[in-house]
Amino acid sequence: MEVFLLYILKSGICLAVFYVCFKALFSNDTFFRFNRRILLVGTGICMLLPLCRIKTSQPLPFSYTTSQWEMVFHEEEVNLLPAPDKEEVLTGMTGQKETSVPWVGIIGIVYFIGCCICLVTTVLSFRKMYQLSRSGRKLQQGKYTLILLPGSLSPFSWGRYIFLSEDDYRDHPDEILTHEKMHLRHNHSVDLAYMEMILLLQWLNPAVWLLKRELRDIHEYQADKGVLNQGIDATKYQLLLVKKAVGSSLYTLANSFNHSKIKKRITMMLKKKSNNWARLKLALLVPVGLAALSAFARPEVGSPPEATGEIHLSVNKSTVNQETVQQDHAVFLTYKVSGSEDLNRLVCKTLDRIRTRVAEGQFKNTLEVTINPAFGDVPASYLEKVKAVLEEKGIKCKIDKTVPNTVMDDVAKPYRKNDDAVFLIQNKKIVAALSIERFSANQNDSRLNQISKSVPLILQPENAKVSRQEVEKLKGLLEKKGWVCKINMHAFKIGDAAAPPPPPPPPAGQVVFSYRDGQPDQQFVLYDRHAKLGPNLGQRIDKIYSDNITKVTVRINKKAPKELLETVKQELKKKIDYPVRYEILQFID
Repeated sequence: MEVFLLYILKSGICLAVFYVCFKALFSNDTFFRFNRRILLVGTGICMLLPLCRIKTSQPLPFSYTTSQWEMVFHEEEVNLLPAPDKEEVLTGMTGQKETSVPWVGIIGIVYFIGCCICLVTTVLSFRKMYQLSRSGRKLQQGKYTLILLPGSLSPFSWGRYIFLSEDDYRDHPDEILTHEKMHLRHNHSVDLAYMEMILLLQWLNPAVWLLKRELRDIHEYQADKGVLNQGIDATKYQLLLVKKAVGSSLYTLANSFNHSKIKKRITMMLKKKSNNWARLKLALLVPVGLAALSAFARPEVGSPPEATGEIHLSVNKSTVNQETVQQDHAVFLTYKVSGSEDLNRLVCKTLDRIRTRVAEGQFKNTLEVTINPAFGDVPASYLEKVKAVLEEKGIKCKIDKTVPNTVMDDVAKPYRKNDDAVFLIQNKKIVAALSIERFSANQNDSRLNQISKSVPLILQPENAKVSRQEVEKLKGLLEKKGWVCKINMHAFKIGDAAAPPPPPPPPAGQVVFSYRDGQPDQQFVLYDRHAKLGPNLGQRIDKIYSDNITKVTVRINKKAPKELLETVKQELKKKIDYPVRYEILQFID
C-alpha cells in the first residue's frame, strides 16, 4: 500500500505543476485542438513519470528531496541486538517501527473510500443517461442518434447520442444540434472518459478537477468554433448561449451545451487567432519534465560516498557501552500462525518492543507464543513479565526456560563481564563445555545425553576467573543427574586434554536490512576479514537481498579495520540500485 500511495503522491505533484504551467502558458490561446492535445498528453505523462526508473551515476537535482518523501512512508526504526559470531543469516532479530497509530493504513482507507465514492458517482451518471436513452423519442441524425425528451433539459451529448428537450428541438434545432454534433465529431466523450479514470485515482487532488474543467472549456471552445464555421449567425448563437446559461447538467461524463463560463466562451469566439509562434511555448515544459525525471531518478551504485555527495548517508554515530548492552533482557518469542506449520521466531529486548509487535499485528491469528530466554542469565521474573504483557492482549502463551540452540549462544560470550565456562573432560577428551550460570538456570542440555555415566567427569575451569565455589555448584548439579565428578581447579591449558576448538573471532559489526512490506528485518555479521574485497561479502548480501529494502543500518566496531566500512559501502552500492536510507552506527566493545 505504501508504494501505491507514494505513486499517487508523486503523480499528484506532477499534475499540480502541469496545471499551473498549462494555465499560465496556454489557457488564453485560440489553438483549441493544440491545447486539447497538450492537456491530454500532459496528464498521461504526469501519471507515467513516477513509474520511470532512471539510473544515474550521482544524484540529480530534486532526487534527494524525493528520497526524503519516500522515507516518510517507509522509514523504520531498527532495534539492534549484539551481533552474532557465526556466519549465519538471522531473521526477525531487529525491531520494527515503533508507532501506535498506523497512519499509512488510515490514509489508505480514506483514499480508497474516496475512490469508491467517485466510482459510484460515475456509475450513477451512466445509469441516468441509460435511463434517458430508453425513455425518450429517438430520431436518426446521420450517424448520430437524437434523443428527444419532454420537459426542461439542458442539452448534452455522449458517445453517439444527443440528448435534447422537445422545446429546444422545436425552437433552436440548428444551433444546438450543430454544437452537439461538433462534440461527437471530435470524440470529446473519449476525452472525458479518460479524464474520469485519472480522477478516480486522483480524486483528492484539486489540480485534476481543475484540469478536467480546462478540458471541458476547450471542448466548448472547439464546438463553438465549429458552429460558427458552419455559417450560424454569431450574434444569434451568442444570445442563445446567454439564454441557456441558467440550466445545469448532472452528467459529469457528458458534454453539455451550456457548459463553461459564457463570458469566456463569447470572448474566445471574438478573439483574434493567436500567433503561430505561440506554440513554441510548449518548449518551456521541457525543463519542467526534466526536473521531474531528475526527481524520480535513482542513483546508480558507484564509488564510496564521502564529502562529495555521491550518495546520501544519514550517519548517526553513537557510542554503545558494554554495560547498557548487558542490562537488556532479550527473549525469543516463537509462535505458530493459524493455518501454517511454519514456526516464526523473533527476538525482543524490551517490554515496549513486545507491545509494539502486538500493536502492529505481529501475533495475529497466533495459536500460542512460546517464551524462551535468549541467554541463560535472563531472570525468570522477566519471563513472567513478558507473559503478562502478552496475556493482557489476549495472546495465549507459555514459558520455556530452555535457551534455544542458536547462534545467540555465541553472541552472549563477548558481552558478559565474566566467562564462567567449565570444560567436562572424560578420558582426556573434552566432551562438553558448560556455562555455570546458564546450566544452573536450565539443565536440559541435549549434549549431556552423549556423555557416559560410567566414566568420571573432570571439571576444569576455562580460566582463573572461575571460582571453586561455582565449580562445586556445577559438580552438585551434575552428580544429581548421575555423573561422578572430580574437580581440577587449574585453568585449562593446551595438553590437559584435546585442544578445544578455537573461539570464534569477535564480530566487527553487522548489516541490517529493513523492508517496507512488513517483512521482518534481516541481518548478517561482519568480521575483520571482510575489509578485503572478495566474493564472501557479496554472497552474504545476496542471501537477504530484496527489491523492497527501505533502510540499511551498518554497525561498525571502532576497533574494526578502517577499510571495513568502505568495503561494505561498495558492496551495498553494487547491489542496491534504488534510493534507500543508510544509517551508520559506531560502537565500542
